[in-house]
Amino acid sequence: KIDIAIASGGGEEQHQDEGEVHWAEAAWRWFTQVQPHVKKAEALCLLQRSMKVRRPVRIFGHGKKEHGVWYRRIDDTFTNNNLRSGASNRLKTFIFSDATLNQMYLRRMRTLMDTVFGSPATPNSYLSDRVDELVTLIDPNNNNPQRGNDDADLDYRKWGSWGNRNAMRAAADRIKFEHIPSRRAQLYGLGEIPPSQPEAPVIRIGSVDYNPAKTGASPDQSGEYLLLVNSNRTAIDCSNWEISGGISYTLPPGTVIPTRGRLYIAREAKGFRARSISPKASEKRYLISGYRGQLSARGETIVLKDDTGNLIDSRTYPGDPTPTQEFLRISEILFAPTSPTDEERARDPSLESSDFEFVELTNTGPSPLDISGAQFMEGIVFTFPPGTILESGEHILVVANLAAFNMRHPGIS
Repeated sequence: KIDIAIASGGGEEQHQDEGEVHWAEAAWRWFTQVQPHVKKAEALCLLQRSMKVRRPVRIFGHGKKEHGVWYRRIDDTFTNNNLRSGASNRLKTFIFSDATLNQMYLRRMRTLMDTVFGSPATPNSYLSDRVDELVTLIDPNNNNPQRGNDDADLDYRKWGSWGNRNAMRAAADRIKFEHIPSRRAQLYGLGEIPPSQPEAPVIRIGSVDYNPAKTGASPDQSGEYLLLVNSNRTAIDCSNWEISGGISYTLPPGTVIPTRGRLYIAREAKGFRARSISPKASEKRYLISGYRGQLSARGETIVLKDDTGNLIDSRTYPGDPTPTQEFLRISEILFAPTSPTDEERARDPSLESSDFEFVELTNTGPSPLDISGAQFMEGIVFTFPPGTILESGEHILVVANLAAFNMRHPGIS
């Protein structure tokens, strides 16, 4: 069992009860998510995994508390628990009882096993190397723990053990040469774990809603999305895959598409759920969100690559822009105007350089454009009022401060 009080920058203790966590998963999270400022505590806790009693491990030296106290209560590290060990709860029961979610869990588990352990036939040194790195941090001199002044030595003299009455380096060797090989053999002997994922799994970019306002699905681009389709007979782990083109997104760790499953990737989860036509909320869609940029209504190519940069799929769509999307262009931006002159300051002492900023838009099309309701949403915020019509070739200015603009550019209306 793992009961952690995570040290926080403000000295408060944040408790996280994880139950009995599978060692590979716990190790992965341990090494990738702990904040840099608790690195020594990470090392201390990792190498005390074989302790069976709960006790504090202090951070950054001895005899003072700079970032709170880190507590761990851990079952003997050298016990190979099963994949679903620990006390049950409703969420855990739901996940493992659902065939699809359980399948996704097992696929992710295999990815972590291959990443962290490697099979008995092709083992890797990820965990052993990490243990060595941590040993170097807290016991760099490798001297007698009864006389040394490294963190490991001070801790040994305070507590008298790093587990099973060992000094730190001996305890670290037990992790490397006893636990890791044993756990590797146990995990790869489990019949329910799927085979390693194919190197180039077939995942296709499906439908793309690049203009939800035109279809009536949502009032703006917040309802846009694209779809990834898994046609394989196995779940596919897409963790850290990259989507590029007009948008940029890294699929978060743990993103698994189930067998014959679909994954919706939205610009905004809230906007996707607020769509008025399918896909939308209450349809049990598998959804992730948060990419940068937006899908171009004028058409573009979207590219999907795996976490090693291999091309998985690409899709080019022609687009279907509205007249405003096709012909309204930003033709000038003044983002760094000169400072107010003495004459300008005399007329208005509160003026600043930013008061003279402006953006110019131009109708490049052959016909008038109704830009009522068009919005600037990033950088500046502005919505064109009802009845704003821009004739062919006509310009319109959005200014930061109308009085300042008229002062510096008299006669422009």
